[in-house]
Amino acid sequence: FLKDIKLECGKKYSKIDLAKSAKALKVYCTNVEKPCVAYVMVEVSKGKTELWSAGESSKGLLGQGENTKKSQSFAKLDYDSDKVNFVEVFSKYDHTLALTDDGQLYG
Repeated sequence: FLKDIKLECGKKYSKIDLAKSAKALKVYCTNVEKPCVAYVMVEVSKGKTELWSAGESSKGLLGQGENTKKSQSFAKLDYDSDKVNFVEVFSKYDHTLALTDDGQLYG
């Protein structure tokens, strides 16, 4: 996965460009080799946040649509960001949970 987004272990840190001039706020990731998914909470405009992911998972952890198994660049998860505002993410092994600002739990 790291090589897919142009990073490798043991190399210097490199900047990962996010689309839409988004500003990264928080980063989360799975803790196993496969599935390997990274999530980033981004601010896409003043006060407007979205949850994006990149990586590889055959179990739906990317959240970018039912048929998306691999994403080599960060992209928004498939949800209505005008109605749902994620504030925290927990991801381990083959499951991910996300908490909204009004206390709703998604998984």
